Amino acid sequence: MVPENRRNKIKEIIMEKNFVRVADLVNLFNVSEETIRRDLTQLEKINVVKKIYGGAVFQDELRNAIDSIPSILKRKEKNFAEKDKIGQKAAEPIKSNQIIVLDAGTTTWCIARYLKKLKNMFFITNSINVANECIYSKTSSVYLPGG
Repeated sequence: MVPENRRNKIKEIIMEKNFVRVADLVNLFNVSEETIRRDLTQLEKINVVKKIYGGAVFQDELRNAIDSIPSILKRKEKNFAEKDKIGQKAAEPIKSNQIIVLDAGTTTWCIARYLKKLKNMFFITNSINVANECIYSKTSSVYLPGG
């Protein structure tokens, strides 16, 4: 496995469990302890983990930052009436048979709610929530690129 991919997987494990043991990672990735220690050192340099005896823990500052971000449901509710008006106004000039690119965001989600009635649309979005709104149009296509 490429080191960058292994480090990304280690990040995912640490974010989920808050702690990893070097021995467990050695077994999981079938690499040496030295390789895992180098991976953890690299992750510590970018403040993802804090190395401790026998493993690593998720950085408290990063956990606090992640926990402070409101959920998508809470962000949808905040100023919903205003976002909905913006969505309606922004969707007005858009007609059927077009290609539309919609970014992620709760206001953009409101726009998508008004576009799903259009026919033969091709929607491109990086947002699951926006894509979910657009799939209700039977004659349109939704493209959700990865990354």
